Amino acid sequence: MRPHNFKACFLVLFLLGMANLQAQTTFRGLMRKADQLFETYAFAPAVDVYRQALEKDATDPDALGRLAECYRYLNRLDEAEATYLKLIRGRKYEDRQILLYAHCLKGLGRYDEAKVYYLSYAKINPTVGNQFAQSCDFAKANLNLPTVYGLSNERVNSSSSDFGPAFLNDQLVFSSLRTEGQTFSSTKSSLYSSVMATDGSLQTPIVVRPGISDFSIGPATFSSDGRNAATTKNNFTPGVRQIPGSGLDLSLILADVNFNSSWYNERTFPNNDTKGRTGFPCLTPDGNALFFASDREGGFGGWDLYLSYKEGANWTKPINLGPAVNTPGDEITPYFDGLNLYFASDYHLGFGGFDVFMAEQGEGRWLKSTNLGQPVNSSADDYGMIMDSYRNFGYMVSNRSGGKGMEDIYRVVKGGAPVVTDPGNPNPVNPNTGRTRIKVFSGSDGMALPNASVDLTNCMRGSSNYILLTDGQGYVELPVGAGTECEVVVRADGYMQLRGSLSAYFAPNRDIEIPLTKSGEEYYGRVVNSNTREFIPNAQITARNTYTGTITRTTSDYSGNYVLSLSRNTPYTITYSAPNFNEETRNINVLNGSDRTVLGVLSMVPNAWNPNPNPVNPNPINPNPGNTGTQLERPGFAIQVSAVSGQPDLSKFNNLRSIASVYAKNEAGKYKIKVGNFPTREEAQRQLENVKRMGYTGAFIVTDDGFSLGGGTAVAPAVPDPNPPVTTNPPVNTGGRFMIQLGAYRDPRSFNGTRLAGMGTIQDRPRADLTVKLLCCFSSAADAYNALPRVQQAGFSGAFVVEDLNGQLVRAK
Repeated sequence: MRPHNFKACFLVLFLLGMANLQAQTTFRGLMRKADQLFETYAFAPAVDVYRQALEKDATDPDALGRLAECYRYLNRLDEAEATYLKLIRGRKYEDRQILLYAHCLKGLGRYDEAKVYYLSYAKINPTVGNQFAQSCDFAKANLNLPTVYGLSNERVNSSSSDFGPAFLNDQLVFSSLRTEGQTFSSTKSSLYSSVMATDGSLQTPIVVRPGISDFSIGPATFSSDGRNAATTKNNFTPGVRQIPGSGLDLSLILADVNFNSSWYNERTFPNNDTKGRTGFPCLTPDGNALFFASDREGGFGGWDLYLSYKEGANWTKPINLGPAVNTPGDEITPYFDGLNLYFASDYHLGFGGFDVFMAEQGEGRWLKSTNLGQPVNSSADDYGMIMDSYRNFGYMVSNRSGGKGMEDIYRVVKGGAPVVTDPGNPNPVNPNTGRTRIKVFSGSDGMALPNASVDLTNCMRGSSNYILLTDGQGYVELPVGAGTECEVVVRADGYMQLRGSLSAYFAPNRDIEIPLTKSGEEYYGRVVNSNTREFIPNAQITARNTYTGTITRTTSDYSGNYVLSLSRNTPYTITYSAPNFNEETRNINVLNGSDRTVLGVLSMVPNAWNPNPNPVNPNPINPNPGNTGTQLERPGFAIQVSAVSGQPDLSKFNNLRSIASVYAKNEAGKYKIKVGNFPTREEAQRQLENVKRMGYTGAFIVTDDGFSLGGGTAVAPAVPDPNPPVTTNPPVNTGGRFMIQLGAYRDPRSFNGTRLAGMGTIQDRPRADLTVKLLCCFSSAADAYNALPRVQQAGFSGAFVVEDLNGQLVRAK
């Protein structure tokens, strides 16, 4: 290259470099750089560059508007307000910036000034402007009112962001962007746990290392047994408000938790939205339903709250919680305590940015949402509320002034002091009186029943008329011990009277809850042993309203009968449990409510280790414990198929056991063979047609409760056990973790294990709506594989060897 050409090239490169450097320092160059930072949600570094740009043009509306918005997302509201004011005074602003300026004023607690600008914005958007103007009136009217809540900043907080509190047994798990305790410097959020003292104060936290993928995670949530977890994969940035609009990119992760607190079987939530974002999970106590927030299409506004149910390995299509909860604004951080839903909203009438609300439910849907007031809410962002309604304390997150970091965790105490639990009397007590409370509510929708009468006359010695009325929240204070054995009578207008033992409603660590059945909402059912068709007393029946998550509980009486209070046109998931029986689950919708026997007769399968439990207690202490309705004094109905003079052989009537129990009664010197018992004549009439089709053409309906009446003698059915327990000789090592899976059955009664005699013990494992039958147990995989050919020759050709790993069955290698 010639010398003059080299010099020319060098001069061109030098001039280009100088031009590029000049562009970086010119106003437009600085704006391009700042805008790139802003659009990637890097608000803190963008502030510095926008301020450099404004040094070159102090009135540029784009620079002022973007700088103000950066300050707002960084929660530097004083600086945001001053910058917006400068922009607006320059008269070169966008309509939306009037709204954002008013938000800043409201966030600073300057409600009168904020209202002026909200009303100005109402000329552009009347719905939104007037809503927030009304919100300012609400805030002023509710400032400094008496409150039932106390608030304190917890010592676990750091100088960074601490958020996402979740209950896990006696610990509080939360998320944090701190770096203390970490072995590396990172901007990722991690999980921490802290032991809760009896008053809710938190001990020194430790890092939780769940062992899942290396994401920034939190908030998290757990089922009550700690075996199921869900968490948020997040992109939270230190110093940036954790609110919609700040660049949130969230999705949900599900995992199982073993006994060592390690997470496994990590998987994405199938209802994560590919076009939107999903986060802020809340598992119900049983782990079978998940509340969450999402900005997916089809909602009421920005972020809405949804509910999805677990069905086997799948999750149902999310259900939007509706307009009583969701708004044209944003709703986040749901928490369901089994009755009420706590959440945060920036649109419902409130004090600041996000406020905490509690939604009430009834008639199968969410009815209204109530602002929890001060000090729970402030002019800042308040969200992430969780509450232990039994101990009357909980936790929440706030970025209000006076905290230790950007976001802090606060302890919330209801009633001014937490409920104190006495180990000798584990029921919660009113902190002001020291007495246990009774709560009376509607069994179908969970709504509290004020002015219900609670007659405790039989519990009070020396009193002839001791009746209390419930307060506005459905409570009365119990003047006697919670476990007292005496009769209580509860009445309310429009509801069936309930009469039962007070001790039957006793439950540790909770108020005594008494549900009443609304007249016209009572539905009858019965539970029986699938092997013997005998009645099962004291079975626990739990009905969960699929729309709201409301739980209603009842107990079967000595005849296996029970009553549930259910709302019309509402789906329910009903779970049945009883000692020595496998748990059963079914889905029910009573539709228009015309069929009071829609629950019918449910057959429960005995556990493999106790295939013939004796379900009938001949001397029940309480013949109707815990029933949700009146202790019904009504006869049952049966179908009489025959009458003989001698002791009958009931095995001849085994074909009738597919309909109901078969039993015989000695009445007037003859044994009457009957099928039943049915709660209504209509149900008996329907089954009568089936009985006649089976050859009993002379059968007819009689009034009968299925047990001895008027001195008659009931003959217990004698049914051979179709699944006798089988054992090996010599016995196998019952501590082994290897088993042979024989099959999965929708109806376990179809399983016949007689040909496996001498090979091992049959064990049941529930899996969704199936029952897995296992040949148990082998100390090594080799032993199990040696036994496999014999099992397959016994008729189980599809059998295979599995290994039990921390309660999970996996195919053995």
